[in-house]
Amino acid sequence: RHLETEVALIAGQARPEELVPLLFKSAQQAALALPNDWQPSIQALGEARLQELRQLSWDASQAHLRSYKAREIQESHAKKVWQSLDRATGLLQDSMLTA
Repeated sequence: RHLETEVALIAGQARPEELVPLLFKSAQQAALALPNDWQPSIQALGEARLQELRQLSWDASQAHLRSYKAREIQESHAKKVWQSLDRATGLLQDSMLTA
């Protein structure tokens, strides 16, 4: 229950691209409090519920991957823009010095 409350707080406060890593970190911290021989009772879940959880996991993974790739593209574009601006600034400075 404590983990569910923490997950709800994280989901309400985190930016979308931070959500999955924060959820994993929270789950890892909760796992440290469990006994070494603890195992989840997955067998108690029905096949339909297991499939639903697998799909949810897959969807979350794909959403995180899309977000990561989009951020990489944006960062690459920003880097190219800055490089272009630096070149333009250099050319302007050179032309002002030679004028």
